[in-house]
Amino acid sequence: MSRFDCHGETHDIELSIDLNVELIKLKVGQRFSMLLVDSLDGKPDEGFYQSHRTGTLLDKYEYAMSGRVFKKYAAKDKTCAVVSVPLLLCVTADRSIM
Repeated sequence: MSRFDCHGETHDIELSIDLNVELIKLKVGQRFSMLLVDSLDGKPDEGFYQSHRTGTLLDKYEYAMSGRVFKKYAAKDKTCAVVSVPLLLCVTADRSIM
């Protein structure tokens, strides 16, 4: 596992994320896309992964993480959310996009 500190090009976003570098070969300076969603298919989260579901957002991405927001706070015009995956994902961005 390695921790990556990233910044957005399209939006003012700061990201710290722990990734399994044996699965994701992310290099310094390499671009990637990320999507944060409440559900993979628009249905309520049932608390566990159901591998039989097809036609979800997982079909469009190489790597997926699941977790719960355990801390969210606001400072000025920014919002920060920290997710336990059990790895770390911390996103700081403008309130209008979070």
